[in-house]
Amino acid sequence: MAKARVRRVLPSRVESVVMAQRPRQHELEGESRRAFECAIPTAWVARPVTPDYGVDLSVEVFKDGVSTGLEFYVQLKATDEPDIDKALGSLRISRDHADYYWGLALPVLMVRYHSPSGQLYARWWHGYNPKVAVRPDEVDPQAEPARSLKFVFRPEDEWDAAITEQLIEGVVAFRRFRSADPGFPIGFAVSAGDDVDAEEVTRQLLSLQVLLRPVSSVVVVRRGPAGSGDPSITIGSEATRVSLADVTSVTMDSAGAAAKSEEMAANIGCAIAMVLDRVGQANAAAQVAAACVARSTVISGPYMAWTLAGAFFRSQRTLEVLDVIDQLNERGDEDARSAAAVFHTAVLARGDQMTPAERARAVEVAGAALERVKGDCDPHYSAVYAYNLGRAHAIARNWPAAAEAFVHAAGLDASYEHQPYFLRDLACCLFESGRAEEAAEVARKALALEPYRSTEALLADSLMFAGRYAEAHETFSNYLDHAPSRGPADAPWRLKLRVLDVVRGLVGDSQNRRPDGADETLERIELLDAGATGEEVGAYVQAALDEDALAAGAHHYRALLSMKEEEGAAVDASGALEPAVCAAVLAPSEAGLWTFAIRIASAYGAPDLTYDLMHEALFLNDGDVVAGLLADTPLPLSSEGLALLEQAKQDVVDRRQSGFVVRVRNTDGSVDELTFDADDENAGDPSLPVPNDE
Repeated sequence: MAKARVRRVLPSRVESVVMAQRPRQHELEGESRRAFECAIPTAWVARPVTPDYGVDLSVEVFKDGVSTGLEFYVQLKATDEPDIDKALGSLRISRDHADYYWGLALPVLMVRYHSPSGQLYARWWHGYNPKVAVRPDEVDPQAEPARSLKFVFRPEDEWDAAITEQLIEGVVAFRRFRSADPGFPIGFAVSAGDDVDAEEVTRQLLSLQVLLRPVSSVVVVRRGPAGSGDPSITIGSEATRVSLADVTSVTMDSAGAAAKSEEMAANIGCAIAMVLDRVGQANAAAQVAAACVARSTVISGPYMAWTLAGAFFRSQRTLEVLDVIDQLNERGDEDARSAAAVFHTAVLARGDQMTPAERARAVEVAGAALERVKGDCDPHYSAVYAYNLGRAHAIARNWPAAAEAFVHAAGLDASYEHQPYFLRDLACCLFESGRAEEAAEVARKALALEPYRSTEALLADSLMFAGRYAEAHETFSNYLDHAPSRGPADAPWRLKLRVLDVVRGLVGDSQNRRPDGADETLERIELLDAGATGEEVGAYVQAALDEDALAAGAHHYRALLSMKEEEGAAVDASGALEPAVCAAVLAPSEAGLWTFAIRIASAYGAPDLTYDLMHEALFLNDGDVVAGLLADTPLPLSSEGLALLEQAKQDVVDRRQSGFVVRVRNTDGSVDELTFDADDENAGDPSLPVPNDE
């Protein structure tokens, strides 16, 4: 056997081998970090951020050995590109990292290290400046959002002696405008760009002051240069820039637009609303937008419309945005209609959180919009408004009217019948109207077009109330078997699957349901004299179940009949568990039945069942259920039960704090969708389709 040869390597040789294998990118990272740490004041402290997800350092500002409380993050981007223009303009940031930067509580300083010159360039991430067109006629509404954003450094971003104070001012401004009280009213200094005369600026300023008078407690505008850290508006003939100091800005490209002064004022007002929304001031943004949107031309661009729709959604200023929608629809032009459709979808997404007055106003506005477009040469718009009217009726719980409006929309635009979301909405309204068989048919069509989980649950629900119990059981089982996790939102379906087990044991796999007959039979129990036996009552209960096994009252009587008195006046309610669960699930608005079932489940059932009952009861009848469960009764909640109740309460709050999807139907039948987050901290939602790279 040949002997293995061993090569001895001296330490110096080892070092050279390792160094030869070190990627140049790692060397650049080290160079850039050393260059940055040498550039900042020696009193400041730069700490590595671990794990590193798009941020390299955190910097704390000290003065005279004492922390100022000012901090910011740093992302280092080094390059060997010799051409300085390419080096400053070639940086792209992924959407994931953009999301991350916008969501951070501290500002992010982007630093470009140019290795050939050893020079640093620095610019705040939140200073990113999207451009929007005043008349975005050529903007493609179906264009996909870019997967990355271009971040451009300018020659004036070169690190110099003045940057220390500029960074401090930037952090202070960032904290100010993102705070709960940034100092209202926020004053914007209006000045002229190099390419516009003073007279034009005066006209636009006066128009803007008139327009913003109703919201003068939020924002004010004045003529003059902006001080350090102050908001500003710079009006030019080619573009107008609205800035919150160096925190964020929007530039409107107005080249070629012959807008009137009042239109330009409204556009500037919308830009003010946008920058306010980008720093988390959704309430202020919505107030400003409400004063400006109806006269704006820039609002027809999807970027502006979606941004301000998000502000209205998060601030819950529903009546104001409904007035805006009415004004836009009254304008009648295509741009206004498109914007109104976006805003209307955002309003309707509030759903159960709307007050009765808001729901009534939503129906009124949608109905007026539909009337305005009757006889329009393009039935597309009539269909959109008919659909919005259906959504408004659905939120108002007028299910038959909602279904009628949806059917009308499909009659105007047949492409609706091939949209899964529309079929889901129609199926839901048919189901709630008591037309379960029709609902099942429509839901099955929607499921064939798109395997959406909520559609499968709706199909199972429709089959159940159509009396097709075995099919419903199979569909619910399949839905739950493929659930990604045992989440709180699936509580109603787990409960209904349990009910189906009981129902099938009582009447079999299917039934021709006769709810009216069951009600008449149960009413006879009330006519029995006080001496009626349990057997007599039970006979009526069984007769009612034979008419309709989903009769909640019959299951409640079953629960009461199954309770047994024991010695010492104690009651054994263990046999009442299943019928009590059935009664609660089948009468969702009866808080008393839910509390009754929860108490029995807490005493005799499993914690998982108790939690599901609590979660669904709180979701449907919040306050009444809590009051009922905290009252003194023979079956009080244990400490474990109270802990479950607290958890269920929080989960219901989290479930309700969801976002919304804006759907904009195009004339070719296609649909654009954009999801918004309800959390104010994410007001500058980075999923927005940024119109132009900077």
